[in-house]
Amino acid sequence: MFRVDSENSFVRSYALASLAVIIVLMLFIGWWVSSSIEKQVIESTATNVALYVQSFITPELQGMAERDYLTEQEMQHIENLLAETPLGKKILSVKVWKEGGKVVYYSRRALIGQRFEPTDNLKRAWQGEVAAEFDDLAHNEDQEEAQLEVPLLEIYSPVRQHGRDNIIAVAEF
Repeated sequence: MFRVDSENSFVRSYALASLAVIIVLMLFIGWWVSSSIEKQVIESTATNVALYVQSFITPELQGMAERDYLTEQEMQHIENLLAETPLGKKILSVKVWKEGGKVVYYSRRALIGQRFEPTDNLKRAWQGEVAAEFDDLAHNEDQEEAQLEVPLLEIYSPVRQHGRDNIIAVAEF
């Protein structure tokens, strides 16, 4: 009798330990798969949107190769493009950065001319990569965006000078 109880106890302990391991593994694999899918969706969306936006914003930013500001006419043309295109109506804001964290264009114009500490994604864009992330809005320089209380997909795209490989600005949208 004693032997049966100890075997029964061992089987029960083994089953409970196995169940705990399986639950932990399922939670980890679920988290990993979810994170992988989210990362792929963000990267794919960022690349596609960056290509589309670059096609109409890059021509307006070519003057940035010679200077570190946009003319009023260039800013107005960007604003018209954003107001008149279907994608432009979905973009909450556009910022154009010069190296060192200087905002040279902002769709609300409130931060033009100010400098901010460059984020990791802004630095990556200056290295030639399209970078994107969901912004938690905790460190957002725009109070209007922060008040939305929804995560925003921020995309940083390098702007290259026509006919050359050098990056003249970074567009954030």
